[in-house]
Order: sequence, then C-alpha cells, then structure tokens
Amino acid sequence: MIRPLRATLASLAFAGIALTSACTVPEPTHANASLEIDMFSGWQKPSAALDPEAADELIAYLDIRGKHSASTVGIKLPTGFRGLVVTPDETSSETTTIRVLPRVIYVTDSIGTVRIPDATGTAFDIVWQGARSSFDADVVEAVDTAQAEG
Repeated sequence: MIRPLRATLASLAFAGIALTSACTVPEPTHANASLEIDMFSGWQKPSAALDPEAADELIAYLDIRGKHSASTVGIKLPTGFRGLVVTPDETSSETTTIRVLPRVIYVTDSIGTVRIPDATGTAFDIVWQGARSSFDADVVEAVDTAQAEG
C-alpha cells in the first residue's frame, strides 16, 4: 500500500537526504502537491496541482531510490527545459522541492540538495502522467519533446 505523501516525505528525510547527515526535509502540513514546469525563461511557468496518487507514487519511488543512490550535490540545470518541479503544499518557509528531469531527480530543502539518478525516467513518467491533462497542448508538446531529448 502506498503511504500518504506526508508520511512518505518524512521517511524520505531519513532514507534519502539524511544519508548525508547534512540535510533534513521538513514534514509537509498538507497531503497535496503542486507541479510547476520550469521551461519558459522570462514567462510565467505553467503550474497545476499534482494528482495525489501520482504524488504518493513519486514519494514512494524516491523513498526506495534514495536509500540506494542518493548523493549530496549542487544542482546543474540545462538551458531550456529545467524539469518538473514538485512542491508539497506547506505553510512552512522551509519548503522542500523535488525537481524531476528525465534521468535525474533533485530533492532540495533549506539545508541542501540530494541528487538521485533515475536512468529509466520512472519518476518523470509518474509525475508527467499525473499532471499532463492539466496543461495546454503547446505545453504538453514542449514537455514531451524535452522528455524525448532526455
């Protein structure tokens, strides 16, 4: 059974980020998450609510992947498409963000960033399929193209 976003994000703090003993992930105050597409420089970034089941699936996936392959790094983003940015809805100023690119995931909090490789693109597929229908056709086409270019 997939755990709620709140519980799985808290476990990610211990499973993934806490591997470095340098970062902690604040527990979210709500079970929902938003998604922003970081692509259009100088434009307002398209955003929508992430399907709660997709959010739970993403966090469960990160919980497993983080235990085996997380490393602390700075974020090196490409130009153009810079990922799907998932943010658990929180009132805290220490918001955790999960930046999902086609082959890598970055989990960031106020302390630092953890990089989790994802060669199969599973996390990207989970997030994109959980939000794709919320965006206009031109945005969907741009993200699909960026995913194909990987």
